[in-house]
Amino acid sequence: MLPSFLLVGEIVNTCEINDRHNLDQLKIQMEIERKTIPSAETVISPIELEMIRDEQNKEILEQRRLMKQRNGGLQCYLASQTEERQYLESKLNEAQEKQKIEKHLIMKNLPRSDSQTETMKKNRAAK
Repeated sequence: MLPSFLLVGEIVNTCEINDRHNLDQLKIQMEIERKTIPSAETVISPIELEMIRDEQNKEILEQRRLMKQRNGGLQCYLASQTEERQYLESKLNEAQEKQKIEKHLIMKNLPRSDSQTETMKKNRAAK
């Protein structure tokens, strides 16, 4: 699980850095393989060629698996942040509603001037 104190942007940047690092590693590995694979002048048997292809396919599958795993972690983190945001929004709404009620009660219980009292009596009488 990814740490909750990281911002999504920081995680994305970290992933981008890791992706660049993985890409650099892949380029280095391919360069090494290019040097170890016999040149075009040397005949490569179909079996050797198939083995090389299989190895490359395994590496690609492993990289995809790692990317899916990282994506799953990011999705989980995003979901937890969304859930936390919704919780905090509901708490804020509750606090605002409570504050609104308290303000109304305070205003209702404050001593009023004579003109305010007369206006309230007129309004009640008009109903």
